[in-house]
Amino acid sequence: MIEILSRMPNKQFIFTCLNILNKTGKLTEKNINLLTNRDYCSANFLCRFAILSEVPTLDEVSKDYYNDNSGHRRYYPEKYAIGEKVFIVTNHWYGHEKSNPDNRTPFMQWVMN
Repeated sequence: MIEILSRMPNKQFIFTCLNILNKTGKLTEKNINLLTNRDYCSANFLCRFAILSEVPTLDEVSKDYYNDNSGHRRYYPEKYAIGEKVFIVTNHWYGHEKSNPDNRTPFMQWVMN
């Protein structure tokens, strides 16, 4: 499964990983707190941004939620609902042999454990 995930485009990769976590019951409150913690995501997945960022509702969300301080889009506009909470998902993913650190591999391993 890791081989299949590693070949997916970024958007398909992260939403598939989230669906795997959801279907296996791993999107617990504890794990959601970890995935919304930028420091945890940086230390464990080499991800510069929190993987999930909670947003107020499924309604239209300001573009400020999607962008970093420099105005670069760092989150997909599609929302991901977990229970009553709604999140946006980072688009900042790099795989093996990319110019930035490989943050896909440690995340895939975490998802599959």
